[in-house]
Amino acid sequence: MSPTVPHVIELELADSFYPGPGDFAIHKVETPVDVSRVLHDNIRSLRMESPIDLRTPESLPALAVIRDATGRGLACDWHLTGADDVAELSYLYPPNRIDGETEDPRLGAWRTGFHIGLLLYRRGPGFVQVRDRREGHLTVYTLYEPAFLKVVELAASPVPVSRLDAAAASELLAANLVLKVADDLLWLPHRIHRWPLPPMAV
Repeated sequence: MSPTVPHVIELELADSFYPGPGDFAIHKVETPVDVSRVLHDNIRSLRMESPIDLRTPESLPALAVIRDATGRGLACDWHLTGADDVAELSYLYPPNRIDGETEDPRLGAWRTGFHIGLLLYRRGPGFVQVRDRREGHLTVYTLYEPAFLKVVELAASPVPVSRLDAAAASELLAANLVLKVADDLLWLPHRIHRWPLPPMAV
């Protein structure tokens, strides 16, 4: 895996569970950050100070933070650049800019179509089920072979492709369930923590 260049993240921290005006403080951390931990710290939103550039694998840890934050329902202020296909990322909380533009047509479509649960996974005993609605219809993948489960485990954080089973990684890449940048791979679906909609809608 390429050396990680930390992204500085501003976290908006509520001083109480039902905050009012003036009850927020800003804290700064660097990637990687445990989103489950910061959520329990009453984080309401996060902001990336620098763009996530998908031409470089060094940005993948920051993208993993956006993935996990989206799954937790956190508002994210971030800037995407260098993406070949933004449609595969449309399940993430929409960025405020794409390639420096706030009026990019792709951004408008992203905002219009976004809701929590467009690409999620859940674990069962010996399997992982992925539910993908990025293309407007539901596609379900059930992964149970050890090679696929190992990819899910290892690629939760950016991992060199060389550490993964080549056939399993190739199939998941063809299904747009992993993102490959240079020689690194990242698992895309976020884990579901609670059903945001009735189960049949997700």
